Amino acid sequence: MTTGQIHVPKAGDVITNPVHGETVRFLEVGSDTSITRFEFTAEPQASGPPAHIHPKSYERFEVVSGAIWLKSGRNERVVEPGEQISVPPGSSHSWHNHTDEPAIVLVEMDPGFTCAQFLDEWYELVRAGRLNSKGDLGFLHSAVLFYPHVDLMAVPGIPLRLQRTLMRSLSWLARRRDPDP
Repeated sequence: MTTGQIHVPKAGDVITNPVHGETVRFLEVGSDTSITRFEFTAEPQASGPPAHIHPKSYERFEVVSGAIWLKSGRNERVVEPGEQISVPPGSSHSWHNHTDEPAIVLVEMDPGFTCAQFLDEWYELVRAGRLNSKGDLGFLHSAVLFYPHVDLMAVPGIPLRLQRTLMRSLSWLARRRDPDP
């Protein structure tokens, strides 16, 4: 995003988020109708994403090694090697590595939409130092990141139509304040 060019990762590409201790290796990069698969490595005690929904996609997790704590809807549980969990579209969920060992998780988004591009843009912002004092993207940077991907990922509890409107307006404001957000 900071380069102004759209980059879509391809199978075999590896991206890292050094602040949150995450590495993604893309296995298959899909689109609006196909699947995106990637291997997600979370370092010990890695925080994982905040609660979110995928309005139109299933997200499937298969733990290869280590373990993750996953909350989906009202259910919370530890997912261990060999176990698979599927989160249906629209279900609020979050997960993190709660252990002192790295966790390797195969993740599948179906359909993939812009998943690979979203992760690449998010990690690029992290590597460019666009984090706030809590280690998260600031509010306006989040709007710039999320606006083109609201069909892929959204905030739970806020109607999608409202999110689209807010993200469009906030993204415009962010770009007015900083042409290279």
